[in-house]
Amino acid sequence: MTVRESEEGKLSWIDVKLADELNVTATTKCIFKHFSENKKSSEIYVGTMKAVGSEPKITWALLEDWEKNKVSHQANGQDS
Repeated sequence: MTVRESEEGKLSWIDVKLADELNVTATTKCIFKHFSENKKSSEIYVGTMKAVGSEPKITWALLEDWEKNKVSHQANGQDS
């Protein structure tokens, strides 16, 4: 199903199982893999990427609510 079309191409929803068949970058394949392994999670992750040889290495971290955690740390006497 096409969501939007622009001069860059078509934005479409796809079945993630088809990702290996697409002509996409290695970085995009890593993102698909991460999604497939975590699709039942309601958590949001952020990733940073660097090249290791000729392959991407993505480090994933859980996106946290810094303001909420700051208040929690202050209440526990852990103000930094």
